[in-house]
Amino acid sequence: MPIAKMKWSRRLAVALCTMLLLCTALPVTAFADDVHIATAWQPFMYFECNEPGYWIDLGTPPHSVVETGQAAYCLQMDLDSPYGDGYNATDGSQYYTPKIMNGLKAILEHGYPASSGGFTDNQAQCATANAIRFFLAENGIQEMPAFLRDTNNSRPKPGYEALFNWCLQLLEYGRHPGTDRSITFSPADLTLEFTETAFEGDATVTLTNLNGGYTLDTSEFPAGTNITGYTGQSGDTLHFSIPEAFEVSDFTLSASGSNSSNQAVLFFYAPSKVGQQRVVTFQYDMTSDSASASMTVHTPEGPNYGFISIHKEDRETGAALPGVRFRVCDAAGTVVAEGCTDETGVFTTGKLDLGDYTFQEVATVQGYLLNDIVYPISLTNRRETVTITAANDPRKGTIRIFKQDASGTALVNVTFVLEASKDGGAIWEAISTKQTGADGSLAFTDLPANDGTLYRITETATVPGKMLVGGTIYQGPLPMVFSADQATDGKDYEVYGDTAYLYELSYTVCDSSIPELPFPGSNGFLSIFAASMLLACLGAFFMLKSKKTGVIQ
Repeated sequence: MPIAKMKWSRRLAVALCTMLLLCTALPVTAFADDVHIATAWQPFMYFECNEPGYWIDLGTPPHSVVETGQAAYCLQMDLDSPYGDGYNATDGSQYYTPKIMNGLKAILEHGYPASSGGFTDNQAQCATANAIRFFLAENGIQEMPAFLRDTNNSRPKPGYEALFNWCLQLLEYGRHPGTDRSITFSPADLTLEFTETAFEGDATVTLTNLNGGYTLDTSEFPAGTNITGYTGQSGDTLHFSIPEAFEVSDFTLSASGSNSSNQAVLFFYAPSKVGQQRVVTFQYDMTSDSASASMTVHTPEGPNYGFISIHKEDRETGAALPGVRFRVCDAAGTVVAEGCTDETGVFTTGKLDLGDYTFQEVATVQGYLLNDIVYPISLTNRRETVTITAANDPRKGTIRIFKQDASGTALVNVTFVLEASKDGGAIWEAISTKQTGADGSLAFTDLPANDGTLYRITETATVPGKMLVGGTIYQGPLPMVFSADQATDGKDYEVYGDTAYLYELSYTVCDSSIPELPFPGSNGFLSIFAASMLLACLGAFFMLKSKKTGVIQ
């Protein structure tokens, strides 16, 4: 009842309750014919009402049986609250229709103390009391204020929105007091939709008169299925995720629920004192009941997509080439995938629609020539992976020799030998012998590179009248390695990061003429001999210089 209806002072109420307790010599059962009903002085203040045209506290005084502490609920809000006054058992059916009697039973079967709704005892009792108030008011009980007939005239105070919603839920039980127990899936026949990686969809679960919640049986679902959103309570939204491999399939989800406090036995009490409100209290006939249901989950045909897998290898050895970058384009030329081969030499696209595509190598790795062939490829079968192997040619090295005399004239038929060593120069093996051509040049080509082989070139025979260049023309690996900032224009370097690699080497080798010697004993012999020695020294000097510059003179 509103606070304005409270006519007893707190001091008087306490005194009366104390006197009654002192006068009670023997205990009284909770549902004796004669009991005393008490009201706590401080009402619950969780809700507000718009009764006089503006919002005020909807005071909810808590009532209880003095002898046992059993909760009791007022049925005539416009009358006074009892403060320890005597009450007599009465027949509720003389006041209320079967509809109202069943509605009260339903509210008390789901309200406090059968359930606290997750709230404190005081909050739960307040919500239950007001659910009864709303129910009686909207069914025309005159002792209930007219403003309670429309719940829009009531509202929660800040922070008690959930409590108010639970009160309205209890009211709904009163409006529909059926005892049927059921589990409802919505929809009961669910077809999932394919997302990026799985078939997915949602269904809600509604429990009717099952206060024990429900459990799920997911044993029919395949491995990898994920069902989230389950709490075991009414209102759950279950989210299904089934792996894409299980297309065009049907699965059954089963549920079972229980109810453990379902029958409220009502006891009505009328006041001995005129002007006080009638109350109801109750006990529970503890029984157990259950319900079950099932739903069907369908997976449709999966999407039409496929994959392209590119295997990259060395053309000569078949070794995998990691780090080679590819670009995949659709029929319109739009880039749909790009990436590098992994450590196994494989690059696989993501999901691609069925159709025609091309792929092309856009960047290779050090030591290999770019394979710029545009490869066509078609995806025609659902979820097919089309595999293509594309090879790269390893880079080869070249060493060129230009042979001339001191005047720059090309020397023909000068012989050079190329040797190779696999063990760092401990053992050398001659692999090629060549002579300079008409332009004084020769080339050792198609030389394996990047494999640790060392090469050595020497001049082994020259033309008549010319001095043979002794020593080594070149000795080292292929390619020659420089820092990138040392690379010079005009040469075909392979540059990766801060390093430049040169695969084609060129050397100019110059021969000097052998002077004609006079007969021994002639006047010019010593001078000519001296001149010859000088030329030999100069030749040795320039040969040593060529090892540093690439030019032998």
